[in-house]
Amino acid sequence: MPLFGAIAVVVIVCAILLSATDREVFSPYFGTVPPLLVMVAAVAVATAALHHLRARGRFEILRASSVWRGVGAAAGLATLFAIIVIAVDALARFPRNLNVPLPGSLLFYPAIGFVVEAACHLLPLALLLASTGLLQRRHAGAGRMWPYFIPVALFEPAVQVVLASAHGPVSWLDAYVGVHVFAFNLVQLHLLRRYDFVSMYAMRLTYYFYWHILWGHLRLQWLF
Repeated sequence: MPLFGAIAVVVIVCAILLSATDREVFSPYFGTVPPLLVMVAAVAVATAALHHLRARGRFEILRASSVWRGVGAAAGLATLFAIIVIAVDALARFPRNLNVPLPGSLLFYPAIGFVVEAACHLLPLALLLASTGLLQRRHAGAGRMWPYFIPVALFEPAVQVVLASAHGPVSWLDAYVGVHVFAFNLVQLHLLRRYDFVSMYAMRLTYYFYWHILWGHLRLQWLF
């Protein structure tokens, strides 16, 4: 739990610092709700969900015996997903204002990534498993988890497609993003089950670094 507490403090500080310099950067995601309030709620939700997942299922915040394997796998898989989506962007070009620009992106993406993990993975997974009683069976095999992972993995891409449809007909790029994010989420949930929360979050952070921060900066110079 000390590591999780450190992560929670870091993402809250990121939100505070960024909000102090750019009040509008979180608005497309949080609306008029103060970012600090959202971050505190996300930490509370993640804490409660992880407590239930750890107490009644084979889920861990950090599995010390395999932490480097987990983080290494997360980094490698995130790199693969980033290469694919960067190639798609280079060929088809997503909108210009897709990413939060530097230097704010260095604070924004760790914070928003934590919110996504709490809202789209930890909470729905804990609720779904608890509602079926599967969490009571601590030794349920990994294969039995996939029917639960699939609906949880659909949550984030469904939100993205719905938001895209609000601005007009869904394009093939929007559909691709839905499939890409769904696959990404499935792999993240596998990392959560196989390793720990740290590995799952590390995959998102690595992906965000390549796609939103590094390429997000370079694409403005190379593609537009």
